[in-house]
Amino acid sequence: MQNEIQFSVVMPSYNSKRFIAATLLSVFRQSYLPKEICIVDDGSSDGTVEEIYRIAEESMPKEIILKIERQKNQGAGSARNKAIAMCSAPWIAFLDSDDICNKEKLEKIKKAIEECPGHVIYTHNEEAFWEGNEDKKQLNDMFSLYNPKESLFLQLYKGNIFSTSCMVVSREIVNEVGAFHTDLLSAQDYDLWIRLGMRGSAYILPEVLEYYILRKDNISVKVYRRYCCEIKIAQFYKKELERLLGIKKANQIYRKRIFRIHKIECYLAVKAGRWREAFKILFRFPLMYFVKGRSILNDISK
Repeated sequence: MQNEIQFSVVMPSYNSKRFIAATLLSVFRQSYLPKEICIVDDGSSDGTVEEIYRIAEESMPKEIILKIERQKNQGAGSARNKAIAMCSAPWIAFLDSDDICNKEKLEKIKKAIEECPGHVIYTHNEEAFWEGNEDKKQLNDMFSLYNPKESLFLQLYKGNIFSTSCMVVSREIVNEVGAFHTDLLSAQDYDLWIRLGMRGSAYILPEVLEYYILRKDNISVKVYRRYCCEIKIAQFYKKELERLLGIKKANQIYRKRIFRIHKIECYLAVKAGRWREAFKILFRFPLMYFVKGRSILNDISK
């Protein structure tokens, strides 16, 4: 049918052999199947691609088209861009190679698009589990964080509320805004959500339709690198903020955003034992040491 809602699942992979079978099975078992799965392997050396072919041959429904390409290691953003170029469905569902979809995810997103059309982003809540301790859960409650009465761009400028594997977006609009900017070392997804936020609004389902595993290896380093890039993003989109709100109000929001990023940088540096780095941040921003009457170091020690 010409007006049928169809999905392309976009997935980058890199040394994901341990996890990717479970991820793909969660797509194969959807109550509403995607048209295709577009995977770009980013230079894996652990047999990831062979594992993809194995699980697809064993379990993939014949209704799904599997598209796989390989590239030399260039990062997840580059792999996603190449996978987007392989897509033919009007809607893109992003999925990382170690996350798990609820079996009703695409069916519920399809229903949301049908009943509430016109949004540039459709997404939902997700739940995280710590590796080795599945009883320790962490809810990413995007539904409660999002204010539909406020500009999506403005909300995202103040801070990212979205998670890549939960995002379903219009392929046409993603191509119009330029997909992932690979010149950023991190936070390429956040940068794309901001550009989409300049084009329209989001629709967020309150259900948990995605699950992912938090791993302790290098998590502080990765998050620290991400916040460094978020400073560049805040600087880059400040002109759009000024256009929207005026220079005075934009400057207030910009300073508050930079302050918050540096506060989190300091927190992560202390948690990682990088005390010299933390004190450098505190000397640059001495008011950061006390927030609402208490030291942030007290928060860190809890």
